[in-house]
Amino acid sequence: MSELDPTEHIRKNKNLMPGYSLSTLLRTEPHIDALILKLKAHLLKLGRVESSVWFNFAAFDIVGQAILSRPFGFLEKGEDVGGSIANSRALVTYIALLGHAQWLHDFLLGNPLIRLFGAHPHQHIAETAARALACRAEDEKIPGWDGGKDALGKWMERRKEFPNKTTDLEIVAAVTSSVAAGSDTIGATLQAFIYYVFRTPEVAERLRKEIDEAGPQGRWSPMLMRRSWRFCRLV
Repeated sequence: MSELDPTEHIRKNKNLMPGYSLSTLLRTEPHIDALILKLKAHLLKLGRVESSVWFNFAAFDIVGQAILSRPFGFLEKGEDVGGSIANSRALVTYIALLGHAQWLHDFLLGNPLIRLFGAHPHQHIAETAARALACRAEDEKIPGWDGGKDALGKWMERRKEFPNKTTDLEIVAAVTSSVAAGSDTIGATLQAFIYYVFRTPEVAERLRKEIDEAGPQGRWSPMLMRRSWRFCRLV
């Protein structure tokens, strides 16, 4: 989105598209199932929760799993690790203002000294991405990684095949932006869904009824039915 040069935009797009293919994302399903169950365990244990917080934790970890084959640890620790989520929200205001004065960015968050002092908005996410990239480069075995079949693996395969067409920095930037953008949209969608279902009891009842009636041999696909059943039970 931020690339203004059409030629550069096409180049970057070609290098990144393999990581977003349906076949790549479907490979992460079992690991995402485990994260959903972890979220469910927290919700059942706590009883009363602030949905915006826990849905954000889940969204960040799920996207981290899909992109890197490793969650960021928000659900595991039950907290905003490194203040990443809070910083991401603050960054929205920064982007809105600096979009009208782009030259200021080089003196603010674009300044390399910011990262040295650990004050970068996505520091935890960027560091996790950089570590994952270093591990892949050294062919280290990563728990949950199935040999480069996640988004990062696809991007690194592309980098290896065409070393002059992309850089490690561009891959780290792609990971960071994918996680930030994907997590915000997922978290917001989950919050809105829950809110409007609770505001309209007849919808909640209809949702439960349709899932109950579907059953193992219902008209919905097995994957959709599993997802809907788990989510409906949370509601």
